[in-house]
Amino acid sequence: MVEIPSRYLVPRPEIPEDQPLCFLSDFVYGVDKRYWEGTIIPVIDNEAYIKAIGNGEYRQILNAFSAKWDLRDIPLQYLAQQGYFTSSPLYGYHLTEAGFQKGRTYTQKIDESNKLRVFLSYRSMTSGVITTALYAHLRSSDFCLPLVDRDLQLGDDWRETLRSLIMQSDALVVVVGPETFTSKHVVAEVELARELDIPILPLCHDANLPSDTPNVIKERETIFLRLQTDYKVRDIFDNLEVVAKRLQRLFDERSGSGAERK
Repeated sequence: MVEIPSRYLVPRPEIPEDQPLCFLSDFVYGVDKRYWEGTIIPVIDNEAYIKAIGNGEYRQILNAFSAKWDLRDIPLQYLAQQGYFTSSPLYGYHLTEAGFQKGRTYTQKIDESNKLRVFLSYRSMTSGVITTALYAHLRSSDFCLPLVDRDLQLGDDWRETLRSLIMQSDALVVVVGPETFTSKHVVAEVELARELDIPILPLCHDANLPSDTPNVIKERETIFLRLQTDYKVRDIFDNLEVVAKRLQRLFDERSGSGAERK
């Protein structure tokens, strides 16, 4: 089964002026991923169609794209005037190199209230590097807003502060390494997520879970990062994509159900 990219599941911009470039970005993404060809062909009654690649393999993705963008509403002539498409009565609208580059660099402005809020629970002494990479990886996505407890100050009521952060979250990722559960903060964060019935996703960057791992973690499917002892930051990012995909499925389920944040 082909996964539908989250960018096709978020609403298009409400401001009409933002829609042409956002459409271009979504279209270019599909061309870049080889979901479809770079041509939009007008047909009867001002409708248009895009040809999916791969004998219908990407039909579901194309359907999601079409559900977000009604091609009858897209000002293709305007995009052609900007040099992003060539226009021909016979061959339709074909993406230009300028359009391809513009679409690649444009980022849809999405209200962060629509993003999946993910709390990252970790012990800084053993998992700080991994968590920093995970934070950056998720922050750069178009569907996820990671939350951490970096702003806790000495003297704060840390339990109430953490409860407030976790209550705002849609999921909790606990980054597990050696001695993770010697941290009272991590144990409290996991327990709060369990009490609030928030999905918990364990991510382990060691060969095995520590012997003192709580049952609430053992009962869940853990993602293990297969890293060399001399790993580099680039290796970490490559391994974290599996985490992003798991969270994206959670985001897609929430979006599909139409659930609203409490």
